Amino acid sequence: MIAFSANPCKNGGSWNGEKCECQENYNGPLCEFLADIIEIENVEATVNVSVRITSQKYSDNLKDNTSDAFKTFSRDFEQQMDIIYDDVDGYKGVEITSIRNGSIIVDHDVIITVTDSEEFSPDYLAETVKKIEKSLKNTTCTNSTGGNCTGFTFDSSQVTVQEAVITDVCGSLVPDNLKQYYKLTFTNNKAICASICHQARNDSLKCGTGKCGMTNSGPKCYCDLTDGYWYLGDFCTIAIHKNGLIGGLSATLILLFLCLLALTVYMTWFKKTTKEYLRKREDEENKIISEKWADDDFEWHSSEIITVVNTGTTNFDNPINEGESYTTDVTPGLESVF
Repeated sequence: MIAFSANPCKNGGSWNGEKCECQENYNGPLCEFLADIIEIENVEATVNVSVRITSQKYSDNLKDNTSDAFKTFSRDFEQQMDIIYDDVDGYKGVEITSIRNGSIIVDHDVIITVTDSEEFSPDYLAETVKKIEKSLKNTTCTNSTGGNCTGFTFDSSQVTVQEAVITDVCGSLVPDNLKQYYKLTFTNNKAICASICHQARNDSLKCGTGKCGMTNSGPKCYCDLTDGYWYLGDFCTIAIHKNGLIGGLSATLILLFLCLLALTVYMTWFKKTTKEYLRKREDEENKIISEKWADDDFEWHSSEIITVVNTGTTNFDNPINEGESYTTDVTPGLESVF
């Protein structure tokens, strides 16, 4: 068992001494993953409806949802519409979206809530829309006493009912930066908020043989490591055979070793050959120099005899004793000897 001096758990999880106890909708050894499925109790749908009220006159104050006129009108309208929509299955209430002139045209959403998501089929929603439209067209007065209309009076010919739209509540159940990765998804038995990692979605993220996990920064593929393969890449689509990789690396290392060995042998041979070549070249140069000195015709004489070539008699004045002179005989045929 690994002991931690501080709480290693993420996303609000707590360490109990043995493992992390995660907050709701989080899982993983360190509570690092947001759940792929978030359960929802109720499923909502809205039906946009437009009705024309002829019993009251329009005023600009009705455009301001902070004005007293709007608040009073809104309260009365909601009370009267609760009466009209009372027989609609799953009716929860109405929400005014806009008030327009003519006499008063009220655009509002009829909110339908169903606890059993199996009932939220296209047929069920279509039938709900028909009930809403029928209730409005069969009602001209929302409340009457003694035959007199005390509530709103409707123009039954000016009723518009749109198709039902299922409300995606998933965005309110996850962090803001992860809203884009969750959406309302209907399975065989219920409605769930499914992440992009969940296979129930048609656009689920495919991670090959790996597993998709929803982290705080978004979805991420975690690749498998099997006995025979390593899986790599953003989507675990690159399969590397372990034995093949090990064999390839071994062969590469052996080839590299042989190349280094051959290079070492070559360098040793090259240095030895170069050394022998330089030695032979030096010997040859020394031999050539010796032979050249032997072939040169030089005659060595005593430094005491100097013979100068001259056909006549040369007189040299004695620089020491003026007036005295001497004569030197020169042997013909020699330039100089030194």
